Amino acid sequence: MMDITVLEPFTVLDVPSLSFQLFNRTLDQNSRIKTMKDKSIIIHRAQEGVFHFDGDPMMGGKDLKVEIIHQGLHVIAPICPKQMPSPPLNILQHFTDFIGRRPITSAIAQKHKQLLMLNHHILRRLSKK
Repeated sequence: MMDITVLEPFTVLDVPSLSFQLFNRTLDQNSRIKTMKDKSIIIHRAQEGVFHFDGDPMMGGKDLKVEIIHQGLHVIAPICPKQMPSPPLNILQHFTDFIGRRPITSAIAQKHKQLLMLNHHILRRLSKK
């Protein structure tokens, strides 16, 4: 069985709330999004165009047939998989990880250090007069 998610057309104004629901895993509460499970699905569209398959955009025809092929994927996995880090607990942690909090923090610390040195230099020059 595969998870199928259908998004009804939405406006640019809907994007922030959709993003928030996506990160908080509450998309099922949105009335414009339908989810279901099935082994195959045929999608009829008005015209050819782009569709997303597992997050990747692809061109497709008017009719798209998607199906699960039983035992169609063979995987070789290590005996002792590496332990994965625990997932972030909330959207704020997702966001800070996404923007790379550590480089920003070190840049702020560097600027702070430069300002302290400049202040120290100015105080020395003022005290000599």
